Amino acid sequence: MTQENLGRRIWRNSASGYVRNTLRLLLGVVSFRLLCTRLSTEELGFYSLIWSFLGYGVLFDLGLGVAVKKRTAELIPSKSWDQLGRILSTVFFINCVRGLITIIIGNFAADELLDIIGASSQHREEFRS
Repeated sequence: MTQENLGRRIWRNSASGYVRNTLRLLLGVVSFRLLCTRLSTEELGFYSLIWSFLGYGVLFDLGLGVAVKKRTAELIPSKSWDQLGRILSTVFFINCVRGLITIIIGNFAADELLDIIGASSQHREEFRS
């Protein structure tokens, strides 16, 4: 690959990244606008709360995603497949346990959470599911 081809690829990849991010931003704005007009205030608040919990779940990753990427990049050249498999299995197990804990807490605390946010009786069953 020549220097000129490399330069073209870098510019093309950069431009496509900006186009992708711009399209995602525009789709997000349009989608949010559609949601705001279609949902009631209570429904919009509830779904915003759910998305906040999902966002905190990503933050609660505790750096495992970055650690897996780093460790994978280190172990692939040396072909240490057993060690890589153990690491990936451990992270998968941790995520499964976190998910199970979230589901259990969500099922036991659903009524209390709906009381805290003041969900109306008309939406209560929909929100609980």
